[in-house]
Amino acid sequence: MIRAVACRSCSVSVAGGLPSPSIHPLSIAMTRAALAETVRQARARHAAALILVPVFTPEQPGERMIRQRVLDDAGLPYVQVSLDPRWRLAGDGHPDARANRAMAAAVLAGLRRQRPDLFDPSSAPR
Repeated sequence: MIRAVACRSCSVSVAGGLPSPSIHPLSIAMTRAALAETVRQARARHAAALILVPVFTPEQPGERMIRQRVLDDAGLPYVQVSLDPRWRLAGDGHPDARANRAMAAAVLAGLRRQRPDLFDPSSAPR
C-alpha cells in the first residue's frame, strides 16, 4: 500500500515490482506531506485519522524502508496488518475476502485504541 502511494505521488523507479532503494527523496517528502495533511484535516474536524498498511508477509526491505521514512519518521498514525501471501485474488494480486476481514479487524482495533469514545454508547448523540 505504501509503495503504491509513494509511486503515485511522484515518478519512482520500480524494478521487479519492488521499489528501488534509491527512491527520490521528493517522492517520500510528497507522500509524507500528503498523508500528514490528510491526518491534520481529519483531526481538525474531530475525526479519527488512521492509515492502513497491509503487508503481504514477509515485508520486503523496500516496503519497510518506505513505511519507516513516510510514516514512522513523520509520526503518522497507522496500523500495519500482516497478511498471508496466499490471501490474494487468483490472477489479480489484490487482497481476497480473508485479507479484507483481517484489514477490517485491524482498522477497528486501531480506531478503538485511538478513539475509544467512538465506541462508547454513552457518548452517542441522542
